[in-house]
Amino acid sequence: MNIGFALIPNPLFLEQVIEVQSKIKQKYSLEPSFSMETNLPHVTILQGNFQEELDYEKAAQILSQQIEDIDISLTFTDFIHKGLGWFFLLCQKEPWLLSLHQTACTLLIDDMVVTEETKQADDLMYLSPLEKYNHLTYSYRYMGEAYLPHITLGRYITKSHTEILLDIQEIWQKYSISPLQSMDRLTVYKMGVNGAHAKTLWETKLPHGGK
Repeated sequence: MNIGFALIPNPLFLEQVIEVQSKIKQKYSLEPSFSMETNLPHVTILQGNFQEELDYEKAAQILSQQIEDIDISLTFTDFIHKGLGWFFLLCQKEPWLLSLHQTACTLLIDDMVVTEETKQADDLMYLSPLEKYNHLTYSYRYMGEAYLPHITLGRYITKSHTEILLDIQEIWQKYSISPLQSMDRLTVYKMGVNGAHAKTLWETKLPHGGK
């Protein structure tokens, strides 16, 4: 099964990111489209292809317990283009987030599987050696030392990504959005197009998350 474990930002920030993407899509066809119901903006803890018998609720509960006494906020820092057409909003690698990712890897790595579809990804040549190893061994490229916490704004394959990044930054700045944002929920999600948070399978409210 193709699932992921993620942190969902507070509702106001969600609305802002959704609106920013909508503005960007007037010029560039980023996919998939965000909404408050499906394809939620999110920060992935870990995602990939997993054994069907995986008890993801148990794993998610362990992850949520690890951060239940922490102020779960992230600072969003910059936009980058990655691989073949991926546009990311990066966040700082807070120690608690790195620890959460490592716990997820420890809990779940033995249940991760690689499919033929995974092996046929169209952007393998753009990955670093470690990202490619992770992708072909575990089905998720941003693991361990390669972990890259971010919100994926969408995918749009183009040769002019520098121009698009400048446009994205200009649109973002017009909204005067605070870099520091609280996380509201921890979820398990069904992966959709381009790794999207297509459907929430399990969620819990974070005690010190957004209001």
